[in-house]
Amino acid sequence: MKNSSNENDPTGGSFQDGASHAQSERKRKPVVNDALQQAIGSSLKAVYSEVLSQPVPDKFLDLLGQLEAKQDKKS
Repeated sequence: MKNSSNENDPTGGSFQDGASHAQSERKRKPVVNDALQQAIGSSLKAVYSEVLSQPVPDKFLDLLGQLEAKQDKKS
C-alpha cells in the first residue's frame, strides 16, 4: 500500500516499504560533525550530572523500601 503523505519521510515523498526506508536511513552519513557532537555531549553531561546530584525524593525512597520488603518476603 502506498501512502501519498507520510510524516516519517523527511523528503516529503512517499515510499512503499518501511524496511527499505529504514535501510536507506542507515546508509546516510551523520549530519552532525565531530565538534557539534562533542558540544552536544558536553551539554547533556552537564544537565544530567546536575540531575544526578539531586537527592531522591522521600516518596520514591518509601516506594523502593516497599518493593524491597516484598522481594524479601518472596525469598
